[in-house]
Amino acid sequence: RAQAPIVHSNPFLTQILTFPDRSIRLFFCTKMARDILEPVKETSDTSSDDSILQKQQEFALELQQERPVIEGALKNYISCLEANSFTGSGPSSSSKTLLTCAKITLKAMNSLDLPSSVEWGHKYPQETDESGSDYMERLARYKVVQNLWQQCRRSEGTRVAKCLGKTTLKIAMGEVEKAVHDYFESNTSDVSSEQLGQFLDGFMETVDNCAEGSDGELVWSVRWQDCLAKRQAARKVEAQERSDRAASAEDYADQLRSALTSTTAVVEELPSDA
Repeated sequence: RAQAPIVHSNPFLTQILTFPDRSIRLFFCTKMARDILEPVKETSDTSSDDSILQKQQEFALELQQERPVIEGALKNYISCLEANSFTGSGPSSSSKTLLTCAKITLKAMNSLDLPSSVEWGHKYPQETDESGSDYMERLARYKVVQNLWQQCRRSEGTRVAKCLGKTTLKIAMGEVEKAVHDYFESNTSDVSSEQLGQFLDGFMETVDNCAEGSDGELVWSVRWQDCLAKRQAARKVEAQERSDRAASAEDYADQLRSALTSTTAVVEELPSDA
């Protein structure tokens, strides 16, 4: 049976669809489809790029506004170590040793040039339990950190540790730790590598653990005095509860002793033939 002629509102398209050579029909149809879809794809890519750029800008602003900055947190950390040493709840270290360790950390950090995102990606590749999208997100966040870090390095009178905070340090932690140890190896110092290592490990631990009641909560607190007062109040409540429990236990013991004494007296009063 004869096939009905193909008619389209577009005369040029009708001519193409009725062209006898199939390969030529396919070529023109493919080209027209590409011409139609390409602007859509470009619009989609542009929208996606704008979204990524906006996220990076928001993250950069978040990093710049984060408080306390690294230098302020280091001062808080020294205060924590001195308090722990005084109360006997931590290792004993002199103020001079702690200040020297802090100065080495700051000098190494402020003179560090972070590697490019490509180099960093090779040094810290995708982990076995990390999805591809999470890995790309980690790279993107590092790129923002690296750009801000280098801006601080290039700006006269600006130091990284005075401008950026905990999130930046957490992302660049591996590079910072290496830089501190390298700086120590190439410069004379009054502290030992063990003392510096202990100081640096403890400070980096506060970055990962800021749970309530931890040293990290104090170190990275914007309101040090308020956080300290809150902790002291909690300790007083805990001490009072312990005291109340001890008093209750003593009362119970007294009652138990009294009951035992009364029982013994009754037994002694019983006749021998009972």
